[in-house]
Amino acid sequence: MEKSIKIKKSISEDSLRKAEREKALILSSIAELVIFQDTNHNIIWANKAAADSIDMNIDDLKGKKCYSLWCNPEGPIKECPVQITLKNKIDAEAEVKTPDGRVWHIKSYPVIDENDKLIGAVEVTSEITQLRLTQEHLKKSEKQYREAYNRSRFYKDLFAHDISNILQGILSSVELITLKSEKGSTINYDDPLIDIIKQQLKRGTRLASNVRKLSELEDSDIILDKMELIKILKRSKTLIVNAFPQKKIQIKLNSDYETLYILANDLVNEVFENIMINSVNHNINSIIEIEIKLSKEIKDDINFIKLEIIDNGIGISDSNKQRVFIREIENMRGSGLGLKLVKKLVDIYNGKIWIEDKIKGDHSFGCNCILLFPEAI
Repeated sequence: MEKSIKIKKSISEDSLRKAEREKALILSSIAELVIFQDTNHNIIWANKAAADSIDMNIDDLKGKKCYSLWCNPEGPIKECPVQITLKNKIDAEAEVKTPDGRVWHIKSYPVIDENDKLIGAVEVTSEITQLRLTQEHLKKSEKQYREAYNRSRFYKDLFAHDISNILQGILSSVELITLKSEKGSTINYDDPLIDIIKQQLKRGTRLASNVRKLSELEDSDIILDKMELIKILKRSKTLIVNAFPQKKIQIKLNSDYETLYILANDLVNEVFENIMINSVNHNINSIIEIEIKLSKEIKDDINFIKLEIIDNGIGISDSNKQRVFIREIENMRGSGLGLKLVKKLVDIYNGKIWIEDKIKGDHSFGCNCILLFPEAI
């Protein structure tokens, strides 16, 4: 009888050891991290994947607090699904980012004995770091492609609109010249209609140039250099006067400083030239007056150079003062992309730009376009 009991006991122990080996083999073959922990988060057993994830041996995990090894040495984190399972006896899941930057999808299941008593929880975890990085990359790419598509639509619509206006201006002038010729009138190069055609062709050239420059700004990294502002303004002043030989343009440059420096690049000329071209184009006076005033200003503890470009043009209404930098107003003549290019460049130079009335409260007397550039020492 005694021998029979010993044999049965031996068979039982063998079966138990076999079951343990089978359990270990099964758990080791699972790619997910599997951890069984008691109600105090002490690890009872874990599989090889769990140990490998933190470069430890399986036996070294036993008795350790689960949260102290993966998330927080002080205690379970707020979003821990095991904490929810132990508290409410329910399945739970969550996405958790560990301090080392890895992202995990965690599922937790309650372990209940035959007396309906909660004795712990099984935690099954999958690392999804690469999945989330891929999703973020795809989301970023999708955003970039959407922005590129919207930009291309904007350029296409605006370019088509403005080219249509330019060609219409040329066509009208050619028709009038033809009509004059048919009536026997002599056409010479000083005829105002010839000048209109020339100006329209210049507008078309500048429109194409602005589209190209805007596209380049969107697609490249910008390097800023220290540049002397007054020299740049003098060059722009000369260029504007020479660009409109048929118009009387007076440009005054007023500054209490001989030299002023900002951080910019070669495209900074486009900022001042586009603003002054708008001052010329939107002006019905016999003499076009533009005053450039330079001063210094401290704003938000930053030293700025303040630049005011004041004209005697037709002005801009209050409702359009902000819109003009986003998309040229439909009933205004001009390149359509000029002030958008200006705003883009000013932002790149960490500056600010806005429009005020030359005479406060009455926009019809002209504009004061104000720019602030951080001073470069």
